Amino acid sequence: MMKKFSDHTVIISGAAGDIGRETVLEFARLGADIAAGDIVPFEQIRELKNQVEVLGRRFHYQKCDVTCDQEVNHWIDTVKQELTLPDIVVSNAGVTKEMDLRQISYEEWQRQISINLNGAFNLLVNCANRLAATKKAGRMVVVGSWAAEQVHRTLPAYCTSKAGLRMLMKNLASEYAQDQILVNEIAPGVVDAGLSAKIFRESPEIKEDLIKQIPVGRFLDPLDVAQQIAYLSSFENLHVTGTVMLMDGGLSLNRCRSTKKE
Repeated sequence: MMKKFSDHTVIISGAAGDIGRETVLEFARLGADIAAGDIVPFEQIRELKNQVEVLGRRFHYQKCDVTCDQEVNHWIDTVKQELTLPDIVVSNAGVTKEMDLRQISYEEWQRQISINLNGAFNLLVNCANRLAATKKAGRMVVVGSWAAEQVHRTLPAYCTSKAGLRMLMKNLASEYAQDQILVNEIAPGVVDAGLSAKIFRESPEIKEDLIKQIPVGRFLDPLDVAQQIAYLSSFENLHVTGTVMLMDGGLSLNRCRSTKKE
Protein backbone atom coordinates (compact mmCIF):
# COMPACT_ATOMS: atom_id res chain seq x y z
CA MET A 1 0.00 0.00 0.00
CA MET A 2 1.30 3.42 -0.93
CA LYS A 3 2.36 5.51 2.04
CA LYS A 4 0.29 8.63 2.67
CA PHE A 5 3.27 11.01 2.74
CA SER A 6 5.53 9.44 0.13
CA ASP A 7 7.47 12.12 -1.78
CA HIS A 8 7.01 14.61 1.06
CA THR A 9 9.54 16.01 3.50
CA VAL A 10 8.61 17.05 7.02
CA ILE A 11 10.60 19.63 8.95
CA ILE A 12 9.93 19.61 12.68
CA SER A 13 11.35 21.72 15.49
CA GLY A 14 11.63 20.40 19.02
CA ALA A 15 12.19 16.93 17.61
CA ALA A 16 14.02 15.60 20.67
CA GLY A 17 11.05 16.05 23.01
CA ASP A 18 8.38 13.47 23.74
CA ILE A 19 5.84 14.84 21.26
CA GLY A 20 8.55 15.64 18.73
CA ARG A 21 9.94 12.10 18.69
CA GLU A 22 6.54 10.50 18.28
CA THR A 23 5.67 12.93 15.50
CA VAL A 24 8.89 12.10 13.67
CA LEU A 25 8.13 8.38 13.89
CA GLU A 26 4.50 8.81 12.86
CA PHE A 27 5.44 10.70 9.70
CA ALA A 28 8.18 8.18 8.92
CA ARG A 29 5.69 5.33 9.27
CA LEU A 30 3.46 7.17 6.81
CA GLY A 31 6.27 7.48 4.27
CA ALA A 32 7.77 10.95 4.75
CA ASP A 33 11.43 11.91 4.89
CA ILE A 34 12.36 13.70 8.09
CA ALA A 35 14.24 16.94 8.80
CA ALA A 36 14.52 17.16 12.57
CA GLY A 37 15.82 20.09 14.57
CA ASP A 38 16.48 20.76 18.26
CA ILE A 39 19.15 22.20 20.53
CA VAL A 40 20.51 18.85 21.75
CA PRO A 41 23.68 17.20 20.41
CA PHE A 42 23.32 14.53 17.74
CA GLU A 43 24.11 11.72 20.18
CA GLN A 44 20.78 12.35 21.90
CA ILE A 45 18.94 11.92 18.61
CA ARG A 46 20.94 9.01 17.15
CA GLU A 47 18.46 6.33 18.21
CA LEU A 48 15.61 8.27 16.62
CA LYS A 49 17.60 8.47 13.38
CA ASN A 50 18.09 4.71 13.46
CA GLN A 51 14.36 4.13 14.00
CA VAL A 52 13.47 6.34 11.04
CA GLU A 53 15.98 4.64 8.75
CA VAL A 54 14.71 1.19 9.76
CA LEU A 55 11.36 2.39 8.42
CA GLY A 56 13.06 3.07 5.09
CA ARG A 57 12.96 6.87 5.26
CA ARG A 58 15.72 9.46 5.05
CA PHE A 59 16.60 11.42 8.18
CA HIS A 60 18.46 14.70 8.59
CA TYR A 61 19.22 16.27 11.96
CA GLN A 62 20.54 19.74 12.60
CA LYS A 63 21.17 21.44 15.89
CA CYS A 64 19.22 24.68 15.64
CA ASP A 65 18.08 27.42 18.00
CA VAL A 66 14.74 28.51 16.56
CA THR A 67 15.00 31.92 18.22
CA CYS A 68 17.87 32.75 15.85
CA ASP A 69 16.57 33.63 12.39
CA GLN A 70 19.95 33.01 10.77
CA GLU A 71 20.19 29.50 12.22
CA VAL A 72 16.67 28.68 11.06
CA ASN A 73 17.40 29.92 7.53
CA HIS A 74 20.60 27.86 7.42
CA TRP A 75 18.68 24.80 8.65
CA ILE A 76 16.03 25.11 5.93
CA ASP A 77 18.67 25.67 3.23
CA THR A 78 20.58 22.58 4.38
CA VAL A 79 17.41 20.47 4.39
CA LYS A 80 16.67 21.60 0.83
CA GLN A 81 20.14 20.48 -0.25
CA GLU A 82 20.17 17.18 1.66
CA LEU A 83 16.54 16.13 1.11
CA THR A 84 14.25 18.62 -0.63
CA LEU A 85 12.40 21.79 0.27
CA PRO A 86 10.13 20.68 3.12
CA ASP A 87 6.44 20.96 2.28
CA ILE A 88 5.16 19.86 5.69
CA VAL A 89 6.20 22.09 8.58
CA VAL A 90 5.57 21.24 12.23
CA SER A 91 6.38 24.00 14.71
CA ASN A 92 6.76 22.03 17.92
CA ALA A 93 9.63 23.64 19.86
CA GLY A 94 8.38 24.93 23.19
CA VAL A 95 9.31 25.44 26.82
CA THR A 96 7.57 26.25 30.06
CA LYS A 97 8.36 26.60 33.73
CA GLU A 98 6.04 26.78 36.69
CA MET A 99 6.05 30.21 38.35
CA ASP A 100 3.38 32.84 38.76
CA LEU A 101 3.54 36.51 37.83
CA ARG A 102 4.85 37.44 41.29
CA GLN A 103 7.82 35.12 40.78
CA ILE A 104 8.70 35.19 37.09
CA SER A 105 11.63 37.32 35.98
CA TYR A 106 11.69 39.30 32.76
CA GLU A 107 14.46 37.00 31.50
CA GLU A 108 12.32 33.88 32.01
CA TRP A 109 9.30 35.60 30.48
CA GLN A 110 11.37 36.58 27.46
CA ARG A 111 12.84 33.08 27.11
CA GLN A 112 9.44 31.44 26.84
CA ILE A 113 8.03 34.05 24.45
CA SER A 114 11.18 33.86 22.30
CA ILE A 115 11.08 30.09 21.90
CA ASN A 116 7.34 29.42 21.85
CA LEU A 117 6.26 32.36 19.69
CA ASN A 118 9.21 34.02 17.96
CA GLY A 119 10.78 30.65 17.19
CA ALA A 120 7.57 29.53 15.51
CA PHE A 121 7.53 32.74 13.44
CA ASN A 122 11.09 32.12 12.25
CA LEU A 123 10.40 28.57 11.10
CA LEU A 124 6.92 29.03 9.65
CA VAL A 125 7.41 32.29 7.77
CA ASN A 126 10.76 31.31 6.31
CA CYS A 127 9.35 27.99 5.08
CA ALA A 128 6.14 29.59 3.79
CA ASN A 129 8.01 32.21 1.78
CA ARG A 130 10.21 29.57 0.15
CA LEU A 131 7.22 27.40 -0.72
CA ALA A 132 5.29 30.36 -2.14
CA ALA A 133 8.28 31.47 -4.21
CA THR A 134 8.57 28.02 -5.79
CA LYS A 135 4.77 27.66 -6.18
CA LYS A 136 4.84 24.52 -4.07
CA ALA A 137 1.83 23.65 -1.91
CA GLY A 138 2.41 23.08 1.77
CA ARG A 139 0.85 22.06 5.05
CA MET A 140 1.80 23.60 8.39
CA VAL A 141 0.82 22.63 11.91
CA VAL A 142 1.64 24.55 15.06
CA VAL A 143 1.62 22.69 18.35
CA GLY A 144 -0.41 25.00 20.52
CA SER A 145 -2.32 24.30 23.70
CA TRP A 146 -5.72 24.53 25.31
CA ALA A 147 -3.88 26.97 27.61
CA ALA A 148 -4.16 29.59 24.85
CA GLU A 149 -7.65 30.35 26.17
CA GLN A 150 -7.41 29.04 29.72
CA VAL A 151 -5.72 30.90 32.57
CA HIS A 152 -3.05 28.90 34.38
CA ARG A 153 -1.77 31.09 37.19
CA THR A 154 1.53 29.21 37.43
CA LEU A 155 2.15 29.33 33.65
CA PRO A 156 1.52 32.95 32.60
CA ALA A 157 4.27 33.20 29.99
CA TYR A 158 3.32 29.86 28.47
CA CYS A 159 -0.36 30.79 28.21
CA THR A 160 0.51 34.16 26.67
CA SER A 161 2.92 32.66 24.15
CA LYS A 162 0.37 30.03 23.08
CA ALA A 163 -2.33 32.67 22.68
CA GLY A 164 0.04 34.65 20.47
CA LEU A 165 0.93 31.50 18.55
CA ARG A 166 -2.75 30.94 17.78
CA MET A 167 -3.11 34.39 16.25
CA LEU A 168 0.13 33.90 14.31
CA MET A 169 -1.34 30.68 12.90
CA LYS A 170 -4.51 32.48 11.81
CA ASN A 171 -2.54 35.25 10.13
CA LEU A 172 -0.35 32.73 8.32
CA ALA A 173 -3.45 30.84 7.16
CA SER A 174 -4.96 34.02 5.77
CA GLU A 175 -1.78 35.22 4.07
CA TYR A 176 -0.73 31.99 2.37
CA ALA A 177 -4.04 30.32 1.49
CA GLN A 178 -3.74 31.67 -2.07
CA ASP A 179 -0.44 29.78 -2.31
CA GLN A 180 -2.13 26.50 -1.30
CA ILE A 181 -0.27 26.54 2.01
CA LEU A 182 -2.73 25.51 4.71
CA VAL A 183 -1.95 26.28 8.34
CA ASN A 184 -3.67 24.84 11.40
CA GLU A 185 -3.14 24.34 15.12
CA ILE A 186 -3.28 21.24 17.25
CA ALA A 187 -4.23 22.24 20.81
CA PRO A 188 -3.57 19.40 23.26
CA GLY A 189 -4.95 19.35 26.77
CA VAL A 190 -2.96 17.49 29.42
CA VAL A 191 -0.26 15.30 27.89
CA ASP A 192 1.40 12.75 30.17
CA ALA A 193 4.84 13.84 29.06
CA GLY A 194 7.35 16.62 29.62
CA LEU A 195 6.58 19.01 32.46
CA SER A 196 3.25 17.37 33.24
CA ALA A 197 4.85 13.94 33.61
CA LYS A 198 7.48 15.41 35.93
CA ILE A 199 4.79 17.01 38.10
CA PHE A 200 2.80 13.76 38.15
CA ARG A 201 5.86 11.79 39.32
CA GLU A 202 6.60 14.26 42.07
CA SER A 203 2.97 14.83 43.12
CA PRO A 204 0.78 11.79 42.33
CA GLU A 205 -2.16 13.46 44.10
CA ILE A 206 -2.20 16.18 41.41
CA LYS A 207 -2.43 13.52 38.70
CA GLU A 208 -5.23 11.74 40.54
CA ASP A 209 -7.21 14.95 41.01
CA LEU A 210 -6.69 16.21 37.46
CA ILE A 211 -7.80 13.07 35.67
CA LYS A 212 -11.13 13.29 37.50
CA GLN A 213 -11.70 16.62 35.76
CA ILE A 214 -11.26 15.16 32.24
CA PRO A 215 -14.60 13.84 30.97
CA VAL A 216 -13.05 11.12 28.79
CA GLY A 217 -11.14 9.85 31.81
CA ARG A 218 -7.63 9.71 30.36
CA PHE A 219 -4.64 11.88 29.63
CA LEU A 220 -3.17 12.30 26.18
CA ASP A 221 0.06 10.56 25.32
CA PRO A 222 2.55 11.85 22.72
CA LEU A 223 1.35 9.39 20.07
CA ASP A 224 -2.20 10.76 20.34
CA VAL A 225 -0.87 14.20 19.48
CA ALA A 226 1.43 12.95 16.72
CA GLN A 227 -1.41 11.16 14.95
CA GLN A 228 -3.54 14.30 14.88
CA ILE A 229 -0.63 16.39 13.61
CA ALA A 230 -0.31 13.96 10.72
CA TYR A 231 -4.06 14.15 10.11
CA LEU A 232 -3.96 17.95 9.82
CA SER A 233 -0.97 17.70 7.47
CA SER A 234 -2.78 15.64 4.85
CA PHE A 235 -2.67 16.86 1.26
CA GLU A 236 -6.09 15.33 0.81
CA ASN A 237 -7.28 18.34 2.80
CA LEU A 238 -7.92 21.18 0.37
CA HIS A 239 -10.02 23.55 2.48
CA VAL A 240 -9.30 23.33 6.21
CA THR A 241 -7.01 26.17 7.23
CA GLY A 242 -6.83 28.63 10.12
CA THR A 243 -8.53 26.18 12.45
CA VAL A 244 -7.77 24.86 15.93
CA MET A 245 -8.13 21.17 16.66
CA LEU A 246 -8.77 21.09 20.40
CA MET A 247 -8.00 17.71 21.92
CA ASP A 248 -8.42 18.07 25.67
CA GLY A 249 -10.86 15.25 26.35
CA GLY A 250 -13.54 17.76 27.26
CA LEU A 251 -11.47 19.37 30.02
CA SER A 252 -12.24 22.92 28.86
CA LEU A 253 -15.97 22.14 28.98
CA ASN A 254 -15.81 21.93 32.75
CA ARG A 255 -16.32 25.62 33.41
CA CYS A 256 -18.15 25.02 36.67
CA ARG A 257 -16.08 23.67 39.51
CA SER A 258 -17.81 22.22 42.53
CA THR A 259 -16.40 23.30 45.88
CA LYS A 260 -18.23 20.47 47.66
CA LYS A 261 -15.85 17.96 49.16
CA GLU A 262 -16.33 14.40 47.99
